[in-house]
Amino acid sequence: TALGLLVGSAVKDPGVAMEFLPAIFMPQILLSGFFVPPDLIPVWICWVGKIFPLTYAMLITLIVELDGRCDAIVDEEGGPNHCDQVLRNINADPDDLWFYWIVLCSEFVVFRLLALTILERKARRFY
Repeated sequence: TALGLLVGSAVKDPGVAMEFLPAIFMPQILLSGFFVPPDLIPVWICWVGKIFPLTYAMLITLIVELDGRCDAIVDEEGGPNHCDQVLRNINADPDDLWFYWIVLCSEFVVFRLLALTILERKARRFY
């Protein structure tokens, strides 16, 4: 919501803000590890995924849902735990859960403050 508010406050027309939605959300979906594991993303663009809130929200969600929850579930051959494999594929470390929360909350505050700054400047120009 904070990122959407930032974009909405930066443009003049709500229709223009709606046109920016794909440009905001598609890179997040593609670079956060949601569809493609971070190891398969080229190194020169992988760092961009670390900026997006969806990356940290997804890491938090998967750690909370999968960490230690399916220890008893193994495949027929007694193979590896698939939950742990999913966490390894997206480079989610359960020990870093608090770090992910801090980054996500910090991004929320920063994006909201940027939106507030933009709205304040627009209000000064208007009055």
